[in-house]
Order: sequence, then structure tokens, then C-alpha cells
Amino acid sequence: MADLGEALRRDPGDVEALMVRGRLYLANKDADRGQADFDAALKLAPQNNALPMQIGLAYTGFGLFEPAVRQFDGWIAAHPADPRVPQALAARCFTRAAWGQQLDAALADCDAALKKDRVSQVMQSRGLVLLRMGRLDEAIAQFNAALKAQPRAAGALYGRGLAELKKGVTADGEADIAAARDLEPRLVEQYRRWGLTPDAPAKAASAG
Repeated sequence: MADLGEALRRDPGDVEALMVRGRLYLANKDADRGQADFDAALKLAPQNNALPMQIGLAYTGFGLFEPAVRQFDGWIAAHPADPRVPQALAARCFTRAAWGQQLDAALADCDAALKKDRVSQVMQSRGLVLLRMGRLDEAIAQFNAALKAQPRAAGALYGRGLAELKKGVTADGEADIAAARDLEPRLVEQYRRWGLTPDAPAKAASAG
């Protein structure tokens, strides 16, 4: 933080330093200062249309889902013909799925993204949306498709395990969750922050 402060003292227009410091503020749970740095970066480089996406992803990564969705909303509205729109839709779907809010809109985002790019990560996000909605059989089918595309996708295994436990298929659910934990031990904590645990698989996460 001291190095970034010195860099910005010497060059207040250093957009990269502002972005890095903004993320560091978010990591330190100082969302107001993080947003201030992000806003300053956007003002300095309005022509850089990648910045809003980067900021949205940063917010999502630190569990600040509502401002993340606002960033994606603004970018998608401003760039409807951009070839990166499917990635933006996928990112917004994932953010809403992790948040546990605006689930109908999240499903529409994932569906639109999958028309352009049928990748495992988007399928996992769609499965998470369906899990949140309580559409368990559809969620399991979607996680199965994600695992067919990427057999070692820990998120798909964990999501499928949660859906199976919710359905009462205990042995399969526990096996999937154990396999996901072996592949990516920190995944359990991430899902816990989202309010998704084996005993509460459809609980929505908080906005912060």
C-alpha cells in the first residue's frame, strides 16, 4: 500500500496503480476507498472499455455483488455489439448466482452466454442458479454437462453434491462434496460465504 501511495504521489494519473490499490482496499474491507480509486481510474481512462469489466470482476471476487452487477449492467448497455458481451453476460450470471439475487435475470444471462460459448464455467454458473431456485433435477443435469466438458471441475462437483443432498441422495452428495474438497480445498469456504453449505444449499448470500 505504501508503494502504491508513493507511485500515485509521483504520478496521480497512473491508472494501473489506482486499479491495484482499489483491489487492495477491497481486500482490506475498505469498499469506499476501493470505489474511489476505481472511479478515479475510470475518469482518467474513459476510452478503456475493459476497466468496468475488471472492476465488476473485482467486486464479485470480494463478495460485493450489487456494485458488481451495476458495473456489468453499465458495460453491457454501452457495448451491445462488443464481441465480449457473452463473457460479460457470463460474469453477471455468476455474480447474481453467487449473490443469490435476481435469479431469473441470472438464468437469462447464462442462457444468452451459452448460445455463444458452451464452456464448463458458464454451465457451472447456470447450475448454481438452478440450485438457488430449488430446481434440483435441472441443476444436477447442468452440473453433469459441466463435468462432461471439464471432468475435474470442483465447482460443478460441489454444486451437484449440494443438490443431491437437498434431494436426499446422501451418499452421492457426500461423495461429490468430498471429491470437490480434494480438488480445491478452499472451495468450501467460498461457498460458505455465499450461504451455500450442505445443510443450507439454497440460502442466499448477503450483499457484502
